[in-house]
Amino acid sequence: MTEHLFDPRPFTFIDDPSSPCTDCEVATTPRDGGQWEYYMVHGSVWQDVGMKPRGDLCIGCLERRLGRQLVPQDFTDAEVNGPFVLDSPRLRSRKEDR
Repeated sequence: MTEHLFDPRPFTFIDDPSSPCTDCEVATTPRDGGQWEYYMVHGSVWQDVGMKPRGDLCIGCLERRLGRQLVPQDFTDAEVNGPFVLDSPRLRSRKEDR
């Protein structure tokens, strides 16, 4: 049986609506009007850092695990990676020219 990288079930905010980073616990989708770090990278990037299909990492923790800064090519063509007013400045800078 092939293990799928991404969980096909619809994403919900049932457990914790702030989607805390697995490593540092900062809210990646804060509900208090803060800036978001909600994105989708290619499966190979997610696997390289040892993440399971469900989970969140802030950009800083993802880059720390990866050992380098993200580049636009790391992000998928998913709609979530388009321009978004709540994107944090560092997420926005990594997605530029995508």
